[in-house]
Amino acid sequence: QTSKYGMTSFGLDSVPNMGSTERQTLVNAITATETISQSNTTRVYVDIASSSSLSVAAASSGTAVTITDFGTGATKAVVENRAASNAMLSSLGLSNADSLAPSTIIQVMRLDSSGNSISSSQVTLTIPSDGATTMTVYTYNSSSTTGTDITTEGGSVTLSGSDFVVVLPHTSVASAHRVGASPSPSTAPSDDDSN
Repeated sequence: QTSKYGMTSFGLDSVPNMGSTERQTLVNAITATETISQSNTTRVYVDIASSSSLSVAAASSGTAVTITDFGTGATKAVVENRAASNAMLSSLGLSNADSLAPSTIIQVMRLDSSGNSISSSQVTLTIPSDGATTMTVYTYNSSSTTGTDITTEGGSVTLSGSDFVVVLPHTSVASAHRVGASPSPSTAPSDDDSN
């Protein structure tokens, strides 16, 4: 399937695996930020120069994500916020690295103005905590389809107010898993042993 951007279906490592002509066509076609919503994916073609911060709506299930820093060297990007489910990970050829279902599945593919794939510089994004106190984020690529915890690769996850600030160490598919939601006062355990 093609459009003015060339490909319209992106899988794992699609942009790095494109030929140089295809990547340059994609770069030339992205002249403004455009969002295309489908049932299971929100895809945004991003002209980074005009988007210092980018909010990417959630697909049918999942969470909206805001990218606050696209990293060094990138001038264009394709960002996909996919329906958050184990089935979606499986459809991408990936295995869930956690026993919890993902709350977010995002793919960020960046290019420079010459069409070169930018994958090694960090990307910073925020994900709402929705009451969770901790989050684990895994990255996936063609050499790691079972997921790698970003903190083992130089990335980080920090709770800041009502959002997690996530620094991805490189570009790839990432899945986020929220854990540790605080119990509500009515369900919190009590110290009363009289029952």
